[in-house]
Amino acid sequence: MTTGRGPVTGVAPGIALRLNANRPEPARTDDGNEWSYGRCWLWCGQVHTPVLWLGTAQTAGGVAAPFTVCGPCVQALHDAIWDHAMTMDRRAVARAAAAGGGGPQPWGAPAPAP
Repeated sequence: MTTGRGPVTGVAPGIALRLNANRPEPARTDDGNEWSYGRCWLWCGQVHTPVLWLGTAQTAGGVAAPFTVCGPCVQALHDAIWDHAMTMDRRAVARAAAAGGGGPQPWGAPAPAP
């Protein structure tokens, strides 16, 4: 798998081909979403930068704050989530094969005929 921008690797070639064709692009500052200026709550910690609201973050004590992320951190988060999904998919397919077939199909695979 890759963790940067680029094609999915590290999975079976047929699966990777479908995943790369179906993988959506992450949000970008010029994409029509409601970007504002504020603090990036992820890795870079920039204070006054274009950010996208992804939801509300809450601590164990119930303190909440708007969870906003800058463009480069949105990209890194997007890649990390997709890498996780690819790893989980590959494991599910391997378990199904070890159990004699059937079971989960790779993400993006056509549905089996009825």
